[in-house]
This record gives sequence, structure tokens and C-alpha cells, in this order.
Amino acid sequence: MAKKLIVLCTVIALVFSMTACGSSSDKPYDYDLSEYVTLGDYIGVEVEKVEPIEVTDETVEGEIMIRLEENTSTETYTEGVVEDGTTVNIDYVGKIDGAEFEGGSATGFDLILGSGMFIDGFESGLVGKTVGETVVLDLKFPEDYGSEELNGKDVEFTVTINSYSKEVIPELNEEFVKSVSDCATVEEYKALVRTELEEQAKELAEQEMMAAAWEAVYNNATILKYPEEELAAKEQEMKDYYEQYSQSYGMELADFLQMAGLTEEEFNEEAKMYAETSVAEEMIMYSIARAEGLDISDEEYQAGAEEYAVNLGFEDVAALEEYYTKEMIEDSLLWDKFFDFILENAVIVEPKADPEENNEESVENTEE
Repeated sequence: MAKKLIVLCTVIALVFSMTACGSSSDKPYDYDLSEYVTLGDYIGVEVEKVEPIEVTDETVEGEIMIRLEENTSTETYTEGVVEDGTTVNIDYVGKIDGAEFEGGSATGFDLILGSGMFIDGFESGLVGKTVGETVVLDLKFPEDYGSEELNGKDVEFTVTINSYSKEVIPELNEEFVKSVSDCATVEEYKALVRTELEEQAKELAEQEMMAAAWEAVYNNATILKYPEEELAAKEQEMKDYYEQYSQSYGMELADFLQMAGLTEEEFNEEAKMYAETSVAEEMIMYSIARAEGLDISDEEYQAGAEEYAVNLGFEDVAALEEYYTKEMIEDSLLWDKFFDFILENAVIVEPKADPEENNEESVENTEE
């Protein structure tokens, strides 16, 4: 059951990502949908108010630490003492009874001290040594090393430490601040991070209310029937997705389904559920968009596409259109506009009191 839920959750995520991108047709559902869907109330649906999460000093410090760690660099040192956990670059020669043996020597080898890659005594024997030093290690292979020629044999390794490297987290100072922002001081940067986190918190709260408004609008509508062409296309869309997903891991779809604990019949049923949900969502959205005259003007398209290009890392709008097509981008912008519309026209109400909290307060008052 757990595996099936994982697959189902993936499908739900797929539903949203694909409805956000839209159909590849020029004008999806560009016809009267009244025979397929009856809209319920979509103006004035009640949505409980969601307060943004408070951004504290600790939150800001935690976010800054994450950003510092994201800018961690690897520094190489050609002098100094090596410590456990650092990566050393070494040349080594291994000898048994005075003769080198196959696989026992290397030059320019990177080894993390403490990783356990080499036999006991090799890595610990280098800790505390200095760069440029040559160390002779008299060691012994384990009895069960796995090679008849080496099992239990005494071995001498001559090791030269060429350099060592370690990861360095930058300090929070003006140099770092200027390298990642337009701020001139650490205090300015902290204020910037706080503002960014507060904006994110507001957006998350708004998204939660938007999701609640959309759920109410969706539940208020009645699906009379499904257009067969669109339904079949959505089912095939999901099946194609999982075919490609399986192939990317060198698997056949049947093998992937078996690994996920799904039979072919169960998978087909989930594909049908996905298609019905996806088509229902689109029919409701397009019906409301037609009724309210929601459309994307040329100016809105250009501004929205430019924002998409920046956020998705494309060089410009032309590169974005080459990857997603203009129709898909326009459809995604229409979804954005639709979600804004239903939230703007929702009635935001104060959250209902938690009965358990009321009971606790009553108990406290009684005790007093």
C-alpha cells in the first residue's frame, strides 16, 4: 500500500505540473462546455485566513547559515599538518618482502583520512604528518583481505604527502555579502534576508488560501460527462510519462510497475483517475475563464514570459518558447490569472476555533 501511495502522490504532482503547462493544442477546450460541466458558486467562496509564518532572528540566522554552506569551497594546502577527515593527495609504494606488488602503488592519489578505504594503520598513520613529509608505514593485511597473495602478509608502505584539501565555509563578512548581493554591510544583508523570508512566508500563506479557494470552486462544480478525446489524451499522457520514466532507468514499464507494487489493471485505473481529475480541472477553469472574460493580452504574455524565462533559467523568451511553445506558456499564464481571480473574489474569514483549545481553556477556568 505504501508503494502505491508513493506512485499516486507522484501522479498527483504530475497532474498539477501538466495542468500548469497546459495542452499543446492551440486553444484547449475552446468551445461551449455546458454539456460537460455545470459550474457552482465560484464567487464569494469562503476561505479561512492563513497568517504568514513569523520570521524570527533565529530563522534569519538559519537561512544565512544555509547560504554560507551553499557557498562552501574546497581549498588546497601545500604546507601544514594534515588532520583526520581531510583529503590528502599522496604518492605511495607498497612492498612485501622488499618487492612491489600489483595494485600496491599509486601517484597523485586522493584519500579522505578516516574513510576506511585502506587497511588499518594506513590512514591513521598519516594523521598529524606534514605536507611534503615521507612516511614509512609497517602494516599487515587482514587474514581475510580477499587475496591469497596478500591475506595476512606484512607490508611496508612508503607514502609522500603532496598536499591536502578541505571544505571551507565562508565567514559572514562584507566580502561575502558583496559577492552574493548588492548589500554593502552584514546588517544590510541580514535585513535583506529577513525581507525575502517574509515575502516567501506571505506567498506560502497566499498559496494555501488559493488552494483552499480552488478546492471549494472545484467541489461546487458538477461534472456531467467527459469529452472522450481529451480524456483519452490525458490517459495516454500519463502512460507515456511513466514509459519514459521507466526507460530513463533502463527498465520496462511492466518492471517498474512490479517494483512499485502495482498491477497493470491498477495502473490503468490510476491513469483513468488522473485523466478524469485533470480534464475536470481544466473544464472548470476554462468555463470560468470564458464566463468572466479572462484572457492573456499580448502585454501580459510578454511580461509573464519574461518572468518565466528568468525564474526557469532561460536566456530569453525566445529560448523559453523553443522549449515549452508559446501556447503552453500562454496556458500557464491563464492558470496563474485564474487562481488570482478566484482568490481575489473569495471571502476571507477568520479561522474557526479549535474545539480542543476551547476545552483546554474551559478546564483551566474551572480549575481557577
